[in-house]
Amino acid sequence: MKFDEPQENFTRNVSNNQCLYNFRGANPEYLEELCINRDIYGDPISLEVNYRFSQKVYLASQVTMPSQNIRIDEGSAVVGVAKVVINGGLNILQDVIARNNIPENMPYSEIMVLTHSWENARKIANYIDQKLCIPCFKVDKNLYDHSKPLLDWLGKLMAFVVADESLQKQRFNELTLFWRQLLFANDILNHEVSSHWYNQFLFDVLENSSSFADSGRDWLDFINMRIGLDEKLKKYRYLDDILEYEKFKQAMEDSKPLAGCSLQDLQDRTQLGNRIYVGTIHSRKGQESKVVILASPEDFEWLSQNEKENLFYVGLTRAKNEIFVTHDGRSSLAIKLDKSIQEIDE
Repeated sequence: MKFDEPQENFTRNVSNNQCLYNFRGANPEYLEELCINRDIYGDPISLEVNYRFSQKVYLASQVTMPSQNIRIDEGSAVVGVAKVVINGGLNILQDVIARNNIPENMPYSEIMVLTHSWENARKIANYIDQKLCIPCFKVDKNLYDHSKPLLDWLGKLMAFVVADESLQKQRFNELTLFWRQLLFANDILNHEVSSHWYNQFLFDVLENSSSFADSGRDWLDFINMRIGLDEKLKKYRYLDDILEYEKFKQAMEDSKPLAGCSLQDLQDRTQLGNRIYVGTIHSRKGQESKVVILASPEDFEWLSQNEKENLFYVGLTRAKNEIFVTHDGRSSLAIKLDKSIQEIDE
């Protein structure tokens, strides 16, 4: 089976293939313009060999959006799986997850379920959690974006504090990277930031914060008081991070969704851990997992052909080894992919 040649005789720019935020004004052509002036930026370097995809995932991506710019190393790439299921509904979730339910072989964190809308993502997450009784990371973007660097750091701080002997403890050196970024933003000199004192200070604060584990709100108040987080954020330049952090704090206020949450509850809402991720294709842009289930692509049949292909392509290419597509028979892209896979397998 050969994968070097695209299925159709045309080329499409790779950066355009991955662009999902046109509706926000994103335009990859601005980056491509940088390649034109070689006197300033030098000769562009094209990365044409993809070492992440399995052969079948690569095939699926080429069927959806052929490109002469990308190929794989067939000698090193595993064969993998690409499968389309019609009217599989949520049943395919149980089939795929059960088959991979071997911790040392496929952690839950290596399985990702992607769909078009957050409403559908919530339905899928509830099915996995309540019907299959499998740990599932439920994302609620209406509250806050857990993936922002600031909230991700806070989630790691929580993981460091709540982990007991039965769990793998969050590595402390992973906590210092963002900590240093905050210190630099507040004009603390490089040699001071690199000193042992600031790391020891953070470590001591976290150790002392464990007494507030019963209340996530009290814990965050303690952290804020000891390290001066709110004050340090005044010089932190990434405003979108700060906005999500403010939404996170507001969600813990009385009568709000996170009111009364323990530190463990909050940590479960900010860190994936060994759980299946369920979310939208947009939410995992730039991320990858060994196994991806692309659910209900018929939901974006109403988009333009270009937008539809981009969304489908990005969803497929989150997978490293195995991609499963489940639809109700109305997805033109899923039908095309299924036909191509069957022809090659024959």
